Amino acid sequence: MKAWKKKINRIRNSYKNIFKGFYYTLFKYYKIECISKERLKICRTNKCCHYDKHGTSDMAIGNMGKETCAVCGCILKIKTRVMDEHCPLDEIKVEPLWSSVNIEKYDCI
Repeated sequence: MKAWKKKINRIRNSYKNIFKGFYYTLFKYYKIECISKERLKICRTNKCCHYDKHGTSDMAIGNMGKETCAVCGCILKIKTRVMDEHCPLDEIKVEPLWSSVNIEKYDCI
């Protein structure tokens, strides 16, 4: 399947999480910002070799030069703010670097 078709299907299946990500990007919450910073730090280490700083990968269609995950094509500043989301490495049969979080049980330092 072509990259743009795969991305359209992903957007259609996860539009609620995309809207949550946009919402939490506009309206900051301490715990969510704390978790997002930790997740972004993990992604920026490029341990998985799929961190795309300028959004130039095939999966980054329409990301306008934003930091992107080359596996799923998501803009990282939005994806990392959604507590239901997880690192997509499991899609390529690799252990994810971060997982979804129950914000009620999470303790920010």
